[in-house]
Amino acid sequence: MNRFRNIKSRKKKISFFMTVIILSSIIFFSATSSIMNIGENAIGTVTSSVSRLVYSSIASSKEVFTNIFGSKSIREENEKLKIENAELKEKNINMENIIAKEDFLKNEYNLYLQNKESLISANVIALDNNNLFIRFNINKGSKDGVKVGDIIVQGTAGDKENTYIKAVVGKVIEVGYNWSKVSSLVDSTSNISFNIVRSQSYGAISGQENNLLSGFMYKSDADVVVGDRLVTSGRGGIFPRDLYIGEVTEVKSSDNNLEKKISVKSPVDFTTLFRVFVLKGNGGSNE
Repeated sequence: MNRFRNIKSRKKKISFFMTVIILSSIIFFSATSSIMNIGENAIGTVTSSVSRLVYSSIASSKEVFTNIFGSKSIREENEKLKIENAELKEKNINMENIIAKEDFLKNEYNLYLQNKESLISANVIALDNNNLFIRFNINKGSKDGVKVGDIIVQGTAGDKENTYIKAVVGKVIEVGYNWSKVSSLVDSTSNISFNIVRSQSYGAISGQENNLLSGFMYKSDADVVVGDRLVTSGRGGIFPRDLYIGEVTEVKSSDNNLEKKISVKSPVDFTTLFRVFVLKGNGGSNE
């Protein structure tokens, strides 16, 4: 009887312990699951924030890049527009040059029509050791019939309508096979003799000052006033008579009145010479 009671008591204890173990397990795993959920939530929260930050940065960078550089098609279109803009600028510059040279081209053309048998067209190809057209080379030489002493001119409008006259640029001082060297009016060694059309008073061109030709009168009491026109006198045999030099812009007498100087505006722009005419028949040789 006692034995039976012991067995029954042992079974109750075993049942009790088993119940405790089962309940403890349930509580443990429930707690663990909650902790894992909390950890997962925390990690998810952090990674989610980082992901949003990274994505936002990438998206922003992409947007900035697109705004600055544009898409590929936009960049290609921009490059195309840049090229077209450069071409338009070049055409505009060319047109402005043509407009600026309109009078020159017109005078040149008409002078050539009236004197084409005695004129050789030539381009300026080099300056002589400076950026001023004191001495320069042209692209015509002995093979073209150019000789030392030939006169270099440009066309300019005359006093009468539809008349065009020869304006003096200089003279040929050296000739090669396909080139020639020219000494211009602004060369101080030229000393071109002139006379005043109105009064027939004489003087000489001695160089250039402030983009104007400078000269002097042979007589201190010479009759010369602002607006007088100068032409070559033919004296000395270097230049033929009546080639146009320019118009008097200033007359100055020395303090002792022994010398009278003048400033002359030439129709020739000695700062931008690019094409001239060789007046044939004045030179003596190619040496």
